[in-house]
Amino acid sequence: MSRERVAALADLEAWYASPLGDAVLEDVAGHLRMLLDATPGDRALVHGPAALCRALDQPLARFEHVWRGGTAGRPADLGMVPEALPLEAGTLDLLVLGHSLDGTTDRLAVLAEAERVLAGEGLLLLVDFNPVSLFGLRHWLPGGEGPFTGEWHYPGTLWLRHRLQGLGLSIEDGRSVFFRLPCRRRAVLAGSRILDAVGPRLWPGLGAISLILARKRVPGITPLRSRWREAERARGGLAHPLR
Repeated sequence: MSRERVAALADLEAWYASPLGDAVLEDVAGHLRMLLDATPGDRALVHGPAALCRALDQPLARFEHVWRGGTAGRPADLGMVPEALPLEAGTLDLLVLGHSLDGTTDRLAVLAEAERVLAGEGLLLLVDFNPVSLFGLRHWLPGGEGPFTGEWHYPGTLWLRHRLQGLGLSIEDGRSVFFRLPCRRRAVLAGSRILDAVGPRLWPGLGAISLILARKRVPGITPLRSRWREAERARGGLAHPLR
């Protein structure tokens, strides 16, 4: 992993520890639990900032094998990058990529790699900042700033839907969440909480975080997966299941 990417992940981790980041994480965590409720499968990989991955502890508790990368990984896993995951093809039932699209310019490589490592009917969950939001407006205005240092590269929902379909993944759920004002003051965050209630109805695509859930379709095939020797499906010892 490049120094630039390591630094960007560290900045993102620090942002999620701020009052604004913590408020965003609380809202995102509720939606993640709803999206992944009763998700079947044995093998999952989560890549991204540790704070975001901790929000997945409950829905991932059902999985027998869980790998973590990014700042959520063990030291041996930190070199894992979403463009080149150290796993064999068809390994995963669930892949969660946190800020992998808005943190890279090679989005096609990220999506192609996701398709490669997913098993048939496996799920891909993408969590990224939404530039078409108050967060995006604050970032692009003169003197503004984004949630973390670095540039946003998120391509937009229409581009993403087209590319996912081209790879044989169909979008099962797409939503944007967290409609409160992008302010660091806890009093303002608390006072604008009502926007999270009315935002999905009044301006559903303008939330700060984009959540996309897609499934890898295999027409006419119902995959039968063996559970034996699961730990050996990771290549080269780079990715280590936590349980």
